[in-house]
Amino acid sequence: AGAAVPLERDLHAQCARAIERYALTPRESDIVRLLAQGRSIAIICEQLVVSKNTVKTHVKNIYLKMDVHSQQELIDRVRTLP
Repeated sequence: AGAAVPLERDLHAQCARAIERYALTPRESDIVRLLAQGRSIAIICEQLVVSKNTVKTHVKNIYLKMDVHSQQELIDRVRTLP
């Protein structure tokens, strides 16, 4: 459990870099943080209290901005940003 805190802090910093680099909107930022944690569309809908279509639209826009085609590519991109 002790190792999880630095990993979460590191992921938060990596997401912040991605959000800035790809000029994500506030809602896209919320979603990219959850996607980077491996959360599903259904979980994101529940946590943000929005419809599945709304999340899917944001995910599509995030993927376009970040030039990725899957959640795993997004996670890899976020984790490898300088």
